[in-house]
Amino acid sequence: MNPLLRRGLAITVGVIASALVIAAIEMFGHSLFMNGAAMPAPADTSAVQAYAEGMSFGALATLLVAWCAGAYIGSMVAIRIAKGAERVTTLLVGGFILAATVMNFFQFPHPAWLMISAIILIPTCAWLAMPRRA
Repeated sequence: MNPLLRRGLAITVGVIASALVIAAIEMFGHSLFMNGAAMPAPADTSAVQAYAEGMSFGALATLLVAWCAGAYIGSMVAIRIAKGAERVTTLLVGGFILAATVMNFFQFPHPAWLMISAIILIPTCAWLAMPRRA
């Protein structure tokens, strides 16, 4: 397979794997911490804002864990597929997750500790997925 095509496929599959991991962990956290409260429709911004402000520390910490795990696992998947472009695939998958997270910060209110932690930890987790060479 063409190396450029392989890298593109690796990045795409890595981002999809990240999204699946993030969704699974967020659903788990929602069921664990939100006591069955239904998420309001995204079009109703005032209801979404009230919902987000009512989230407990555990629910917010679960978000951070989900984003970090998604960056790590998505980067690992992309690296395994790309075979030889570890830095590029890690940078792009981790960068995509970080960009999506920052966009989320602009859409919904988040505490400062969560935003700062995410901006530091998401790239760190993606970087940790890179294989170390002796």
